[in-house]
Formats: sequence, structure tokens, C-alpha cells
Amino acid sequence: MLKLRKIAITGSLATGKSTVSKYFQRLGAYIVNVDNVTHALLRKNDCISKKILSLFGNKVLTRGKISRKKLASIVFEDRNKLLQLEKIIHPKVIEVIEKEYEKVDREKSYKLFIVEMPLLYEIGLEDKFDKIILIKSTKENCLKRTEKRDIDKDQYNKRMQRLIPASKKVKKADFVIENDASLKELKQKIKDIYDVLTK
Repeated sequence: MLKLRKIAITGSLATGKSTVSKYFQRLGAYIVNVDNVTHALLRKNDCISKKILSLFGNKVLTRGKISRKKLASIVFEDRNKLLQLEKIIHPKVIEVIEKEYEKVDREKSYKLFIVEMPLLYEIGLEDKFDKIILIKSTKENCLKRTEKRDIDKDQYNKRMQRLIPASKKVKKADFVIENDASLKELKQKIKDIYDVLTK
């Protein structure tokens, strides 16, 4: 039997990756959200927590737990600390994804295994996937979405500095979804890609 296809959904901050992932899930794809994996690791993995506390100290704690918001406020001001944090977290995230993929592949219940991974290109993991879907959106629309997450324009710009420009990612992606139109149009684009990937 054919191996389950492994697909990456990527894109810059607030382009609508999670919305796209949810519609793929409704169509029958298995979804892994890297942000959720990271959040779980910060809560449950003592080894990772100890390494982070050794690097940043207790200032990243809120009620005894590592605060992603506090971590973000530090690392997006200091690129070296950001890279150090990524070296701690990313290998474990990749390990979790691989284990999840093997489990889902054995079950034979899904047509696609999709990983929502914002930093796919930045950490050089594009070769780990069969196909890549890039989500794009205008800066204006992205900023509107970040306002709902309490991320201001200054924070948005700092986070974007870590990312490879979308213009370069487009050349590497297998599919590009422009997420600036209606929800109906977005759903149709997703359905079209799902149909191609599951033929």
C-alpha cells in the first residue's frame, strides 16, 4: 500500500494558515499544528523546560510555567537568543511529528498528513515533505488579523524579520493560496488542492 502523503502548510505571520488547515481537516486530512506541539512540549517536557530556564532564567515564568508570550518578547529582540531557543525546541518538534506520522500511516484512516509549520523554509525542512502549500496574504490583511491576537505593528515587523520573504518562498512551493478574498473562494481553492493531492 502507498505511503501516506506528507504535506506542509506554511506562510508568514497571520496569513491564515490555521484557517486553511481546518478546512483541509474537514475534507479528511490529518493535521498537526507545530505551534500546538511546541506549546505541549513547553508544558510537559521537563528536559526542554530546564534548558530554557537555564538559558533565560525565571523571568520567562508565569505562575511557575514557561510563558510563550514572555519568551517571544525576549527572542524577537535578540536574534542570537532566538536561534538558541530554536536549537532547543526544533529537534524535539521534528521528533514528535515523525512519530505522529508513523502512527497515522499505520492506521490507514487518512488520505493526507498535513503539518502546519510557519518556519518550514527558515529551518530547512522542505525536503521532509512530499508537497508544500504556501499561504500568502497582503500585509494590510495580516496586520488586521494580528490585532485580534494582541500583536501590534511593531511586534509584527520584528517577527517578520525572522522570516524569508514570501516572494522567495513562492518559487519553492508546489501550491500557493492567496488568502485575500472571500471565505467561499478560499474554501474552493482548498478543495481544488485537496482533490489534486488525493487523486
